[in-house]
Amino acid sequence: MDNFVPSLKAFGDGAEACLMLAQAHFSKHSYSEAIVECEAAIKQNSHMMAAHIMLARVHVEEGRYPEAIKVCRQATEMDPGVKDVHLLLGNIYAEQGLYEQAMDECYLEQKVNPDEPKAYFTLGELLMNQKSFEEAVEAFKTAIRLNPQLESAHYKLSAAYLELNREEEAVAAVKAALRINPTFARSRLLQGDILMYGRDYPAALAQYQEALKINPRLAEAHFKAGDAYLRLEQYTQAMMEYRVAIFIDPMFAEPRHRIGKVYFNLGDYDMAKVQYELAIGINPQLVEAHSDLGDVYTLQGLFEDAVKEYEVALQLTAVEGAAGRAYVSSGAYKEAIAEYRRALSLETDLSALRPQEPSVPAYGVESASGRRGSDRHTVRLPLRLKMGDEIRPCVTVNVSTSGALIEGLKELNVGAEVEVILGSGLVGGKEVSVVGKVVRRLAGSVEDQLLGIKVEDTTDKAWERLLAAA
Repeated sequence: MDNFVPSLKAFGDGAEACLMLAQAHFSKHSYSEAIVECEAAIKQNSHMMAAHIMLARVHVEEGRYPEAIKVCRQATEMDPGVKDVHLLLGNIYAEQGLYEQAMDECYLEQKVNPDEPKAYFTLGELLMNQKSFEEAVEAFKTAIRLNPQLESAHYKLSAAYLELNREEEAVAAVKAALRINPTFARSRLLQGDILMYGRDYPAALAQYQEALKINPRLAEAHFKAGDAYLRLEQYTQAMMEYRVAIFIDPMFAEPRHRIGKVYFNLGDYDMAKVQYELAIGINPQLVEAHSDLGDVYTLQGLFEDAVKEYEVALQLTAVEGAAGRAYVSSGAYKEAIAEYRRALSLETDLSALRPQEPSVPAYGVESASGRRGSDRHTVRLPLRLKMGDEIRPCVTVNVSTSGALIEGLKELNVGAEVEVILGSGLVGGKEVSVVGKVVRRLAGSVEDQLLGIKVEDTTDKAWERLLAAA
């Protein structure tokens, strides 16, 4: 960047040069400098639409939605036929959960820019969010017609078909995406989703693991792998995958909800309640978290609280609950709960549930063999290794309470000391690190070696708490 700016200055101080500088600053996340250059470009040429769009994008990155919308509106007033601005407005509204306004902007973009596939792709995503799957299919098909190589549109088309129970067409769309890009991780996710739909959970898990080989930082893949483990009742593995998904994306509400379901299945309703509430705090629109929290309250005898959660779930799904409300008005909460659960199509028979001893292992517990660390968990956990002054990203193949098998860093030899750095999303909301030592090297299936790292845990047992799934 230091050399790039003087090179750009050679073009002079005109509007084009200012815009180029703004783009360079934007790519380096130097947003304040980007704003200065955008405003300089607009001052010299108020009708330079690219400068208006860049300025709006900077405001979006900084979370200043009102300012971004204002800039976009000014651009459309100056040039009603300007391209890309309505699409940007649609994305801004979508980020704020204003889906109707977002769709309106997509339709406007299609009028001024009918050959732009992204306008139809974004509309399809919004229609999926509104559960208008038939309309979403048509939007994605139009995007693909305009750009047959748009692999993400094939992926989303498959997801829409799957929602409509059109499995053969879903498979065909996934295959089309894989033909375009065999290493497209999201196509592996869709293949896994199709297999999950068919209840072939081991095969689905294999597809999610293939996606993680392509991209170990794909939070959605960890989440879906957790779902497959949950279906297979492998609760510790499910917990690990959900926790890694949260580590990668702390604002991903669904993994927290699923952790709550694991605790619920194990009969630990207090811990389930905590996780459901965390999920709702991140995404108040998460219907299943509200209904599941209602189930916890019901089992704990807190019937009024349960009724409130079921009513939120009914409101979010626009399901009629008049019969239940009639019982509430007369104080017959148990009968109201039965009606609400029927309306929500909740299948679990709560009367048959009894609290159990949680079977997810707590940290610091010895295995049956008496050796700590003998239980290994397969998980592709993104970590960082510090060697001297150098920090390198890496990914685990499996982990245990005593260490991990890690891909990468072929220059490390047995006996080398490293610092294993854990992200803040995993252990106690703060970044921690543990000292480790390379104890073995294995030939891997990738260019780098597989390294066995033994960790010397910190006094707060950060590494073991990572594995505690608690």
